Amino acid sequence: MQGHAKKWAIAAALLAFAFLRLSAVDRVAFNWDEFAIWNDVVKTAEEGVLHSGGHAGLPQAVLAPLAEECTDEITVARHGRIAWLALTWVALGGAFALLLQLLPDTRHRVHDAALGTALLGLAPVFLEWSIQVRTDQVALAGGAWGAAALVASRRRPWLALVAGLCFGVGWLGTQKIAYIVALAGVLTVGDLFVRREWRWPREAARAAALAVGGAVVVLGWAAFVSAAFAVRESHPALSGAESVGGYLDLFTFYRKTIGFSQYVAALPMLAIHVALFGAMVVVTLVAPVARDRRLAVAWAAAAVAFAVGAFHGAAFAYFLMILGFLVCTALTLALPAIRAALDASLPDATRLATPVVWGGLVLFASLHTIDSLRDTQAVQRESLAFVHRNFAPDDAGFHPEKALFCNASQPMRMFFSQHIYEEFEHEGRERAIARTIRRFREKPIY
Repeated sequence: MQGHAKKWAIAAALLAFAFLRLSAVDRVAFNWDEFAIWNDVVKTAEEGVLHSGGHAGLPQAVLAPLAEECTDEITVARHGRIAWLALTWVALGGAFALLLQLLPDTRHRVHDAALGTALLGLAPVFLEWSIQVRTDQVALAGGAWGAAALVASRRRPWLALVAGLCFGVGWLGTQKIAYIVALAGVLTVGDLFVRREWRWPREAARAAALAVGGAVVVLGWAAFVSAAFAVRESHPALSGAESVGGYLDLFTFYRKTIGFSQYVAALPMLAIHVALFGAMVVVTLVAPVARDRRLAVAWAAAAVAFAVGAFHGAAFAYFLMILGFLVCTALTLALPAIRAALDASLPDATRLATPVVWGGLVLFASLHTIDSLRDTQAVQRESLAFVHRNFAPDDAGFHPEKALFCNASQPMRMFFSQHIYEEFEHEGRERAIARTIRRFREKPIY
């Protein structure tokens, strides 16, 4: 009876969590990146040309039907958020499936996989940014399930083909899937290292099936885009990437401007994650009983996370969704070693530590959830409603991140911080200023 009560309590908690996340859709303010994506979506629907901001464009193509009769930005964007919430939960399901396979087959296995998933899904920074429509969730969902299928292909090699398909879908969202693929490779090799099961013919077949699966998706998408849209030659929908040099230049710009400030600002709400990492370090240094092959794999996963964090110069807080997946995987793989060390030295500590960790996660998540129920979206609703009441659709408007994406003429370019810098902070700034003034005079902004 006690077991049934526990299951019902967990189910009720999950339903309450889902309800609160859905409630946040109508209350949390829209981010400028969301406006930019929706502007691409509307242009895609209206022009028949896939606008995807340097990515392959799956999110824009999928969302285009929602924007075909776009008259109210808030309503359209809310519908997209609901679909993306479902996608986010699919990604968390993939994370659980991956962790379940990597953990030892003990009575703690399901608990530790659930805890690892909660480390990601209940992190306030994840809750804050995953409510938004972003390309990252596509990569996260494709990457998590791709990694789970790749590890599982040890027993069923054909699943490597499925892994390739999943990674391909992730690539159609954003090139950041490369970071998750790198982690998946380390975990797959690490799983064989732990089990001592390396077999060259099988591993070669898995690698080939993985490559075929990815190629099928990418080439199939290129063919679909060419048939369904009026695509210019060298359009990102076909190439799937901007130039490497362009990305590196952008990374350099962000390193000089924001650095790692947004990661540092997120740390106070990640106290449980920091504590687990500290435990992982201490156990590795002072507890020989815990130094096994799985702990080595955990450190290999952590090394991937550190390398990605150092390389990815666009260190915005939303990137912690993908970087957090890497970090939480490493922390979860270290849980058996931490438990073994505690059982060997402080047998009662494990019983105390588990509720403390869960309690901390729930506490931080609850504080963020309560805060997310404040209606920070109101000013956006009121502002856009004012525009639609008082201006005609052909009256030119301006918003730097293209918030006026429904039925409004927006003759000015998009101005994110890097665009402002490029336009007005170089040697030709006087000419750029004169050109901008001329644009305003040629087509007045109402």
